[in-house]
Amino acid sequence: MAIRVTGIADVLESLARGIQGISEKTAKATMQAGLKTEYFVKQITPVRTGNLKSNINTQVISKAKDKVEAFVGTNVSYAPYVEFGNQKMEPRAMFRRAIDEHGKEIWETFNNSLKK
Repeated sequence: MAIRVTGIADVLESLARGIQGISEKTAKATMQAGLKTEYFVKQITPVRTGNLKSNINTQVISKAKDKVEAFVGTNVSYAPYVEFGNQKMEPRAMFRRAIDEHGKEIWETFNNSLKK
């Protein structure tokens, strides 16, 4: 008695499409969570000239089939001094504070985006 299995290529192709769809949804959800984080950071960023606040942005920096990462930050050279302080200035911790105070809401944004 022999058993013949057919359609394996079709099953593998369907799985690959499903994985791709999940990767795209995960990337979108990661970006949405990053944008929500950016929003909260900007709400508490101290403003003197507006340069720092206007240069905080979000971008997906890694999009592999098993991992998606987003970066919420800035290339403004003095941002670390504002965040962590120095000998002349107290830390303002806008990035850390946004996560501490709104982490649950950011996580919910990620989860809700995945459900769409």
